[in-house]
Amino acid sequence: MAPGGPSPRPDPPLRPAGVALALLVVLLLSSFAGARPAVLPSLLGSPAPPSTVSGAEVSGPLETVTQSPTAPLPGAKVVADPVPLAERLPVLVTLRYRDTSGLTTLLAGLSNPLSPLYHHYLTAAEFDAEYSPSATSYASLRSYLAGFGATDFTPFSDRTSLGFVATASSLEAMFHVSFVVYTRGSGDFLATSGPPRLPASLAAGILQVEGLDTDPALGGEVVSGLAPGPAGTSSARPGLSGYLPPVTAGAVQYEYAPDFQVAYDELGLFQQSGFPRNAVIATILWAGQYTGPGASSPYGNLTNGEVLPPFVPSDVSSFYNETLPPGEPVPIARGVPINGAPEPGPLASWDGIGAAFENTLDLEMAGSTAPGARLYNVYGPTNSFLNLDEAFATALSPPSNESGLLNVSVISNSWVGQDVNDSSWYSSLEQAQARGITVLGCSGDSGDNVASPKWYGSQVSYPATMAYNDFGTVAVGGTTVGLSPALTVAQNIVWNISAVGGAGEGPAGSVGGISLAIPEPSWQLNSSANVLLQGRGRGCRTSRRWRTTP
Repeated sequence: MAPGGPSPRPDPPLRPAGVALALLVVLLLSSFAGARPAVLPSLLGSPAPPSTVSGAEVSGPLETVTQSPTAPLPGAKVVADPVPLAERLPVLVTLRYRDTSGLTTLLAGLSNPLSPLYHHYLTAAEFDAEYSPSATSYASLRSYLAGFGATDFTPFSDRTSLGFVATASSLEAMFHVSFVVYTRGSGDFLATSGPPRLPASLAAGILQVEGLDTDPALGGEVVSGLAPGPAGTSSARPGLSGYLPPVTAGAVQYEYAPDFQVAYDELGLFQQSGFPRNAVIATILWAGQYTGPGASSPYGNLTNGEVLPPFVPSDVSSFYNETLPPGEPVPIARGVPINGAPEPGPLASWDGIGAAFENTLDLEMAGSTAPGARLYNVYGPTNSFLNLDEAFATALSPPSNESGLLNVSVISNSWVGQDVNDSSWYSSLEQAQARGITVLGCSGDSGDNVASPKWYGSQVSYPATMAYNDFGTVAVGGTTVGLSPALTVAQNIVWNISAVGGAGEGPAGSVGGISLAIPEPSWQLNSSANVLLQGRGRGCRTSRRWRTTP
């Protein structure tokens, strides 16, 4: 892999995976780890000198920078309509780290038990001091963008990302591109006819630019989570006071989230280390959306396409209060909106795309397996790559009013996209590994079946596929769990629905396979897995997650 990140990616759709996030022992071990020791400067070497880019060095030869997306999705055609150059577009620029060779050495040492760097993770401040772009280069980039009309800047304290808004006309001059009107079906949208270019002095420090389009297909189809189960009968739980028993309806068992504290033996961790009151967990998704004719609600009028909150706070807190055993601390869940997304609120109940359901489910499951933790739901207004990459960057480098996120130990993603290599996500994964942060990604729901309604163009799913030699996303797959009356695991089989039938979801199931976008990491090349992989790409064998209802 060349320094600075992977190659440009195609333009996949994105969707929530419709299944609860997994935290389990991985989350709890991270949460109980406590303070992380810093790496001594002598182990890392001296920081690389700051970039020499200055405000005056913005002319001269132009160089192409990586763009996301690189082109409209297939099926789009150029039309002769006038180009609406006054349209304002949000853009996110990801910058390269300093001392990339030093960072590579650190990441390799952190996971090597024989290295003096083993598990010597950095704090956010230490990472910024060693590897973040210089304040001078960051200011120079902002000055350059502002000079072409960029406004509404979203700066990041680690200086690895910079968001802003500009008209299409300004972006044409800023990035030396031309916007074209494309059409697909009944809708027109904007995209550039070529990749962005910047003066060489600035381009050298840029990893990726995204947001130079308005293609609605890039958001992909959105599917809702699981429907609540029907009423049924509950079973007794001898000696387990305070835990609600699973409910059986027909042949299906529905478990309450706190039951997994017992099933996965978290109680021993609680007894040994106490409840994870200092744990900080971030979930990433997007806001809800109203779909339907104009309507009124007790909280205001609704219009078709209106962006809605990601969850109803009272629903989440009520779930904790009604299901956690007495004496366990109640988690604190809050929303962190970006790019103008609305704050959490009751209008989330009118969501028609399943995002509010999934956000709620994620928070309920995370809080139930980490009682007392602080939970941050980071989300943009839509399911674009720009919003998701910026949400990851925000979880790592939050605004000053969300400083608690600086102590995040787990970041979980309950959404999937077509198998790709995303430079911005790659960069954030590097920082997460350096700081000892676990990043989880759900495997997907299509069961590797092209006939599945959850299939969207690739065998395995981004970002769960993005794992490399020394860092990456932990892919989390699905099993169908059955609990005994004592809440021990009585059944744990691969989740699979062979066809449309009683569950109404099939074909569906946990996804695994070989990535064609991510190279096979060394630890798979040197294992028995290579008998099947044979160097074709990263093998994505998923671990487990549970299926339940909020």
